Amino acid sequence: MKNTGNSIAKICHLYEVIKVPSTLNNYYGASTGQIADDLQNLSLINVLIGPNNCGKSRLLRALFNSSSLTYENSIFTVIFQQNLNIVKEAIKSRLEDKGKHSDVHKLVSICDTGLKKSGMHGSMSALNAYIDKYFSKHSDRNGLNKEYSEITRKLENLYPVYIPTLRGFRGSGYTSTTVDDYFKNQGRLQNRSSVGNADSNRAENNEIFSGLNVNETIFQYQHSSLKERNAVRDFQQYLSKQFFNSEPVELITRRPAGISRFSGVSDKKSGLYIKIGDEQEYPIHQLGDGIQHIIIMTLPMFLHRDRDLLLFIEEPELYMHPGMLRQFIDSISTIPCNGTRQVFVTTHSHHFLDMTLDHDRISVYKLRKVLNENEVGDEKEAKFEIRNVSNEDFSLLNELGVRNSSVFLSNCTIWVEGITDRLYIGKYLACLQGKLLDEGLIKQKFVQDIHYAFVEYGGGNITHFFDCSDREDECMQPKNLCGELMLVSDSDYGKDERHEKLKASLGDRYYKIESREMECLLSASVIKGVLDEYSGLEDGIATAEINEVEYQGMPGDKDAKKFGAYLESLFEDVTKAKPSGIANPYQASSGTVKDKVKFCKKAVRLTGSWDDMSDQAKLLAKAVFDFVLSKNEGLDICEAGYEKGVQLLMKGIGKTKTVAVDVDDR
Repeated sequence: MKNTGNSIAKICHLYEVIKVPSTLNNYYGASTGQIADDLQNLSLINVLIGPNNCGKSRLLRALFNSSSLTYENSIFTVIFQQNLNIVKEAIKSRLEDKGKHSDVHKLVSICDTGLKKSGMHGSMSALNAYIDKYFSKHSDRNGLNKEYSEITRKLENLYPVYIPTLRGFRGSGYTSTTVDDYFKNQGRLQNRSSVGNADSNRAENNEIFSGLNVNETIFQYQHSSLKERNAVRDFQQYLSKQFFNSEPVELITRRPAGISRFSGVSDKKSGLYIKIGDEQEYPIHQLGDGIQHIIIMTLPMFLHRDRDLLLFIEEPELYMHPGMLRQFIDSISTIPCNGTRQVFVTTHSHHFLDMTLDHDRISVYKLRKVLNENEVGDEKEAKFEIRNVSNEDFSLLNELGVRNSSVFLSNCTIWVEGITDRLYIGKYLACLQGKLLDEGLIKQKFVQDIHYAFVEYGGGNITHFFDCSDREDECMQPKNLCGELMLVSDSDYGKDERHEKLKASLGDRYYKIESREMECLLSASVIKGVLDEYSGLEDGIATAEINEVEYQGMPGDKDAKKFGAYLESLFEDVTKAKPSGIANPYQASSGTVKDKVKFCKKAVRLTGSWDDMSDQAKLLAKAVFDFVLSKNEGLDICEAGYEKGVQLLMKGIGKTKTVAVDVDDR
């Protein structure tokens, strides 16, 4: 049966800048040396990383629990301020008409306070009082009520959820312990009690979600409105597709008759059960710990998808295989929502940090504890430095003391020259798998870091692995590092001898693309989209002006332009589409594209499906998929009719002209 899939809109995030709570007066900006006033350059996913005891968790909890956060440069601020100004100006005009000049000053103060989280609720009440007093019989009353309601709706829609390290479906007291240890008599939770059923610690404006109350939560949603029932249904479908080979998944709440509240673990007759396919149902806490944790971390994204969700997670990597951790990261940007979503995490995981390189909507903040060397004695004050860094900053890995080990945990590896090749090929493989899934030809997708992993060999370094027939004692052995591998390279004109040796060593597991650079495999429509983003114009270059034959080149064409030079040539007669004031904005000195990683991430984001890919990219994706399939033979992934369906899918695309290197290539 054909799987139509879901149409997923881009997930919006709320904050671009967020104020650091004033209670954290010993957190400093690493670049300024001053007390950190805010975190800037926030994204959909925001990672706090650093060694133990560097202040990550304290900052995360303070952001969750603060009752005085300030929103800046955000979707929320725009909507809030627009509506607030309408209300303010209407009331101000009315006050001036009545000669209430002293009230005008009060009104301005109220509205200024209203832009800060600490004063929003109070400001709304004061504004409502003005509306009641001066517009009780006024024709503008209905209009003002509408604007006022929009302000309060957006304010009340904000919903922070904190997921502590102490989480799971068995045990007791997780949430009450979290409240007592971290939040008692503080901020949002200052009036929250830790007695009674504290593991159902949910309020109208925030929630600590440890997993122990999941039985009650699911029960409430399954016996509520259609919208809430659908949230549970969609979550079950998500679990089925992502983790259980598309076998039907059902969450079953067992509640003893006459008991209004229940633990979910203390009574064997109650609790949350799960049924997978034709298996017998069993308590959900019997699932593997990794699956339990990912259920806890993703469930709020379904239950609160109509709200502006702020999700604060401590160490999401706990109990997680790197491949499952990648699925979680991908889920943050793919699970649909009607509101906004923003995620803050603490982590010690180099796997997590490495995976952030595959996304362009992740910000990384490096924390470090330092002692005040200006003080004398043995009780110096500790300060915590915050630095917004690139997720490519390898000093982070050095501080964590890591070595790349994901290649040992996967069934096969795909060797590529560098990060951009990895991102392109990973995207092409994902698009092909999405197409196969939509066409009903496969049951599930392969998961990176489980079924396959990428290795970046760094260009000329490849000779240390394979080009050593006459000095075998100096040659590194890839099979000792990562078992079965496939190697992908570009044409690299003038390096025919290297290509021949790679072919001789690897046989069919060596794939050489026809073009001189991986960027040349992009489709004309994607290139146009990237250029439009750079120029800020939608009509700068027409897709028809971008000629695939010219930038991909013909096999063996050593005189073909490099990709950056080709992009520059497009603007010889269309100067208006170039970013102003920048000479050669697309071409690096070598002739390739300038700032390859930035260009790549834009292109990958705009490559949304199989139909956005060039023929060369489709051929490469198919070759990689076939290799991964051959190295995961025990996985029942293909549906009946797979071979015939793939033949139809690839019909008209043609055969690879230079999969192997032979004499005719030179």
